[in-house]
Amino acid sequence: MQELGDIFAIWDSVRDMSTAVNRPYDTVLAWRIRGRIPEDAWQDVIDAAVLRGKRLTIAEIMAVNEPLKQRGRRRRVEARAN
Repeated sequence: MQELGDIFAIWDSVRDMSTAVNRPYDTVLAWRIRGRIPEDAWQDVIDAAVLRGKRLTIAEIMAVNEPLKQRGRRRRVEARAN
């Protein structure tokens, strides 16, 4: 896997992937938009990929996931500084 899109490409569509991993379509679409699959979904994604004949590992998911962004803290710190 070179990028997150390679994982999504295992399925024909985001809807197919959402069905395979038993998550709402909007949730899986958000993963794609954000560029990361949350850790609590990794095993479901791996298991669903295996059912499609694809080998996928946690290390591969970690390698293509965007870094986790902190929410709000930066803005609060900046606001206090001003």
